[in-house]
Amino acid sequence: MTGRCLVIPGICDYADSHKNDEWHNYAAATAAAYTKLFLLRLPVLNREMVHLQKRTVASLDEAELSVKRIRYERDWS
Repeated sequence: MTGRCLVIPGICDYADSHKNDEWHNYAAATAAAYTKLFLLRLPVLNREMVHLQKRTVASLDEAELSVKRIRYERDWS
């Protein structure tokens, strides 16, 4: 069985020499938040999909908290 995949990247750099690594966490958090909202708006097809959707949203919540924790530690270290 082939699964479907959706990739929503966090965009944080210009396509030139203006590179700044400080925006990576923000871009990841923004992409995670968008993905969560996008998934919550999708119609649910069956019980298995409901379970998968809940697990995915929970994983995104954990990722968002991790990014916030990393940002907090970076800012207050």
